[in-house]
Amino acid sequence: MRTNTGVLENLDPHPSTGQPPTAITDDTTLIAWHQVFTLIALFLVMFGLLNFAELPLDWKDRTEQISRYLAATMGLGPEWALPALWAMKGLEALLGLTALIGLIRHEVRWVTASIVGWMTVMIGFAALDVWAADRAELQEHTLYFAAFAQMLTIVVVLGAVGRIKGVWPRRQEHLD
Repeated sequence: MRTNTGVLENLDPHPSTGQPPTAITDDTTLIAWHQVFTLIALFLVMFGLLNFAELPLDWKDRTEQISRYLAATMGLGPEWALPALWAMKGLEALLGLTALIGLIRHEVRWVTASIVGWMTVMIGFAALDVWAADRAELQEHTLYFAAFAQMLTIVVVLGAVGRIKGVWPRRQEHLD
């Protein structure tokens, strides 16, 4: 069995006990949680903002895709593709900014809101893919949904553990 010696021995002793930290003390949990939270939040920021920024690069394909979705689901013509596309890209930028707020403020609820928003977007696209009989896009959106579900699980579980152990700051501490 492997132990975490070496790294943990170099950490300062716990203030109340004077003992060196173990793998489950506040010091190491805080370090691990902060790193995971930051990486997930950074990914969400980049994902949202880059999805918005790709619009000029992939204009023709996206308008054709949205036109197909609108024709298959609501019987709307291609003139509705542009407003729908801009609304979708605006939502993607908003989700990226929501994650940025969570990253800056280190608040789980903002990052969780961004993840849930992306999961909702992927569910919506998957439903449109089924309706439009687009299997390739359905696979892509289903994989994205699964990835966002895993991120949500990680953020919620580690956030709860951090709050229970008292190593993740609560909102009131940020306001002081």
